[in-house]
Amino acid sequence: MVVASILLLTTLPLVAVGALLTFFTSRGPILFRHTRVGKNGGEIRVLKLRTMAYKVNPGGCGVTRGGDRRITPVGRFLRKTKIDELPQLINVLRGDMSMVGPRPDLAKYLNRVSPEERSVLFLSPGITSSTTLLLRNEEQILEAIPENELEHVYSTVILPEKIRFELEYARTATFTSDIQVLFRTVIALFFPNDTAPLSVNPVQK
Repeated sequence: MVVASILLLTTLPLVAVGALLTFFTSRGPILFRHTRVGKNGGEIRVLKLRTMAYKVNPGGCGVTRGGDRRITPVGRFLRKTKIDELPQLINVLRGDMSMVGPRPDLAKYLNRVSPEERSVLFLSPGITSSTTLLLRNEEQILEAIPENELEHVYSTVILPEKIRFELEYARTATFTSDIQVLFRTVIALFFPNDTAPLSVNPVQK
């Protein structure tokens, strides 16, 4: 919470600039509130700057990939720089999330995983994690997947891999290792190509 407070104050100008760009370049609310699964399976409302074209009745695929036509030009910039994720520091202050932990996901995908994999929900969701760094190229991987297979590949290939990595990290996680993850996250923002790539086999049915 101390780290989140400091980061929220220091990055407020970036959030303000992102909010203004969003407001003046596309119709709709500045903040996007999406319901995700939090610790112990409870619902949380995760905050981020809106990066997609606004729909009165949102729906459709919950997975984003490279070249997604729903993303606005400003949204692409916000996603690339991760400025859109900064409002989640408020989630940390509210106790919904931690600085380091598994990224919170949609219930419709987590409902498809095995009971053993659902044990990841015993962990507090976070803004970043070692898995997040490892899978930074996720949107580029999914770009090669046909749209009608996108959710299937995510829920049967990508998500189980994410959970496996998260559970492996959690078994040996320490305060020091979390600080290292935060430091690596900052480095990755400036040197995004330094993170390890992930390759997955295409559709598995």
